[in-house]
Amino acid sequence: MITFEIENQIIKLKERTSGELIENQLNFVPLKFIFGDSWIDLNKTIQFRQGNGENEKIFNIIADDSNMIYEKLPSKLKNGVVYISVKGERQEKNEAGENKTVKQVETNAYVISIAKSGFKAREESLPEEPQPSQPEEN
Repeated sequence: MITFEIENQIIKLKERTSGELIENQLNFVPLKFIFGDSWIDLNKTIQFRQGNGENEKIFNIIADDSNMIYEKLPSKLKNGVVYISVKGERQEKNEAGENKTVKQVETNAYVISIAKSGFKAREESLPEEPQPSQPEEN
């Protein structure tokens, strides 16, 4: 598990019990986000950003106003640098009945690295017809 602590506008690593992160995982790496009192009653969006320019990919996880959130690392993240940040906001209805943002906060970006997988796809690593292994004769 990777645990992040968010206090005011700073996101930092609190605990990391998992080892190196490797690409091509699905529902495997648990994340925990612990928010300080300044985030009470804010709806949260956790953002994972990777790449630059035209190659930039952004994955947002919309969370509720809880101050402890459990999620999984997005499976579409590939090897490279990932920036994690959080946005919080609270909206209220104005006199016209429209939602209006009355409080908003964003954090810095915390940087993690994801390593390239060492696993090759089966069609690339095995012959077309697998050969049975033969016991050695003495």
